[in-house]
Amino acid sequence: MRKNYGELMKSITKYDYKNFKRCPRLFALGWINPSVLKVPLGPAEEFRINQGKEVGLLAQKLFAGVEGVVFEETFTAGNLLARPDILNLKTYELIEIKSSADIRVKSSSKKKLNATPKLIEKFLWDVAFQKYVLD
Repeated sequence: MRKNYGELMKSITKYDYKNFKRCPRLFALGWINPSVLKVPLGPAEEFRINQGKEVGLLAQKLFAGVEGVVFEETFTAGNLLARPDILNLKTYELIEIKSSADIRVKSSSKKKLNATPKLIEKFLWDVAFQKYVLD
């Protein structure tokens, strides 16, 4: 179900879920008092955020004009909230863009992805949370 942010009550996002997976107490603290988790960003964090936005815009250009594709659309299920980077509403293909991932296409003719199990595991929870909300 799509909703506007103004209509949402307190929702659990994938960021909240990540905090819960890392440390349930951190999640509880942030849920009770979100301001305690807000810390000023340093230059490295700001650079990473800006780099992620640039990669997201490049991905949107790549999929521009593809019928049925939406970008960062908000979906909810109960009090869970997800905003998939790219979602094809016709094929239900969910694409998560990660600027920090070092997944490269090999130059062989088979075009295999060079993704290690550890790298896949690192981002699997992210996609799984969004898929759960979408289902």
